[in-house]
Amino acid sequence: MPKLLHFEDDLTFASYFMNELTVRGFSVVHLAYPPVDVAALVLKEKPDILVSDIVMPGMDGFALAKFIKNQTATKHIPLVLLTSLGNERYRQEGLDAGADVYLTKAEFDADEFLNSLLTLLAR
Repeated sequence: MPKLLHFEDDLTFASYFMNELTVRGFSVVHLAYPPVDVAALVLKEKPDILVSDIVMPGMDGFALAKFIKNQTATKHIPLVLLTSLGNERYRQEGLDAGADVYLTKAEFDADEFLNSLLTLLAR
C-alpha cells in the first residue's frame, strides 16, 4: 500500500481526496492546514509520494518542491502540486521548482489522478 503525504488547507477537498484515494488502496497521511514543520514531517514520514496545494500557511507548495528536490533523502519522492491556481505562469513555476506533475482542482478526476500517481510510483 503506497504511503501518500497530503498537504491541503481546504477541509472539504481534503476529505474528498482522502476518501477517494483510501478506497483505491493508498495509505493517506492527511494534514489540513498543518501547524507543523512540513519539511520535518516529510523527513519523518518518508512517504512514497507527496501531493501538495500551493497556497499553504508556512511553507508553500513551490518552497516544498524546492526543498524536496534539493535534499538527498527526499529528491527521489515524486511530488504532485494539486491547486486551484490554473494560470500557466504558476504551472511553469511549479514544474521549475521540481514538481513532477501540476494539476488543477477544477480538472480533478479521481481515476485520472490515480493513474498519474501509479505512473509516478512505477518510475
